[in-house]
Amino acid sequence: MNRPNPSLTVFLLCQIGFVAAMVLTFDRLPERVAAHFDAAGQANRWVYRTSHIWMTGALGVGLSALTLGIFYSIRFFPPSMINLPRRDYWLGAERREETLGWVFRAGVWLASAEVLFMLGLHLLVVSANEASPPHLSSGAWFLAGLFVAFIIVWIGVLFRRFNRVA
Repeated sequence: MNRPNPSLTVFLLCQIGFVAAMVLTFDRLPERVAAHFDAAGQANRWVYRTSHIWMTGALGVGLSALTLGIFYSIRFFPPSMINLPRRDYWLGAERREETLGWVFRAGVWLASAEVLFMLGLHLLVVSANEASPPHLSSGAWFLAGLFVAFIIVWIGVLFRRFNRVA
């Protein structure tokens, strides 16, 4: 019997929340959106609102879906193409399915974090465009740092999990 996968539920909720936020904030954006900012938060590139929504939506949904697809497809790779510490142990016949399930769930958490990162960036851009002149808050640096910290912890968890023999 397969165990339920709460990480997939979280991923789907993140995707739904992201798309809902894109739809709900569309009218809050001006026709010409300040979409790129320098390190000080000053706008230096503008795009049309529709282009911004489509590009941000494609990155948020598409990148995370691509990540999910890659982590799912790993199960079809030959063991020689899977780079894991102690690969022979973890991909042995008796552990392969459990290992690949664990790796897939880890990929789902990464994909969820990507969606949340894009959601945060979009909301910061919306907020920046409500100011005159548009200015991106320093929250963007905090958000980027949080995402990088998540990735570092995520990698650490993977190494810790697979660097030992159970």
